[in-house]
Amino acid sequence: MMLLVFRIFYVWPKRDMDPEAEYWYRLKGIVFRGFFIYLSVALQLVFLFTDAPIEEKIAAISLLLTEIVFIWKLEYFHRNISDIQELVLRLDGEMYRPQNEAEAEPLKRTRTSTTVTWMIYLILSDGVIVFWTVSGIRARRLVNPCWFPYDYNSSLWLYLLTIVYQYFALTFNASFNVTCDTLIGNLLALVDANLQRLEIQLKKDKILIVKPADCSKNMQDSTYNELLKCIIFHQELINYLSDILNMSGTTVLPQLFCSVFSLCITELCLLANKQSTEDSIGTIIHFGCLVMQVFMNCHYGNEITYTSKKVHQATAFVNYPDMDIKTRKLLILFQQRTSVELKCFAASLFKIELSMETFVTIIKSSYSYFAVL
Repeated sequence: MMLLVFRIFYVWPKRDMDPEAEYWYRLKGIVFRGFFIYLSVALQLVFLFTDAPIEEKIAAISLLLTEIVFIWKLEYFHRNISDIQELVLRLDGEMYRPQNEAEAEPLKRTRTSTTVTWMIYLILSDGVIVFWTVSGIRARRLVNPCWFPYDYNSSLWLYLLTIVYQYFALTFNASFNVTCDTLIGNLLALVDANLQRLEIQLKKDKILIVKPADCSKNMQDSTYNELLKCIIFHQELINYLSDILNMSGTTVLPQLFCSVFSLCITELCLLANKQSTEDSIGTIIHFGCLVMQVFMNCHYGNEITYTSKKVHQATAFVNYPDMDIKTRKLLILFQQRTSVELKCFAASLFKIELSMETFVTIIKSSYSYFAVL
């Protein structure tokens, strides 16, 4: 389903596509995005410079900030699609395949949780657009504040045509935004699941040897090789996580900054303005989408840090005194490497850690700005 959304936007070409076909594929994507995304955002920007009531302009700014960040993510995704596809394909490698049922369990839990999260996020985002559309038609107004170079109230058909355009523009916006955020979150969640696999590998019987006298040379070599595989897998996960953060930091960082102001303005619209019950429900759902957008990456980043600590603790289960000298040295090296916990940073001009502490800080900051306003 996620790949279907990307293909609707013409940003997920086939890897074996010939240059001419890829050129037309990308050109169709530019036309599609230009009509439904860039034009819609441009009309909302023009609306801010009209003589519309200040309440409507404030309501428009909250959605506009989200859409501007969305355009930034969309273009970055489009320009770096080859690297993103390579990240996804790396998960099919031999190292990432579970060797037994115990190792498969964390991956199953992660796939289930990320799928449910994506579906809830998508339903909320598209649901609030349907809610805004129905509410707008009942009140004979637009789905969201916007300027058009014609009088859309001059005829019913022109009004309905304008509403349909706004509905599809916002739906495409929300669907890609949700899918892009979820893709980054899913990759982080899979890193966490594979760290759990590594913890399971460290605790398995081949590494927990009992007595050196009971172990043949082949058994000791097998223990050494199993531990070496764990070290190689741990380094691969560190490199993979680094690649994810380098790829996503440019998009996640502005999203975190803009979320503070979007949440603040949404809170202001919810509590400061006199809204109908329908408008208040729509604003609450929109507020929930903004919170979920920030929470997802912060939660998965926090889980990676926590699980990396458990991996270090798992090295204590290995029977160090009964190992041969060569394996002991390897274990000490591994313990030194795992003693440094993995932290996820959204880095560009600044470095912001993806953690629950950051999530709480964003919520508190948005409320502080709201209290000042």
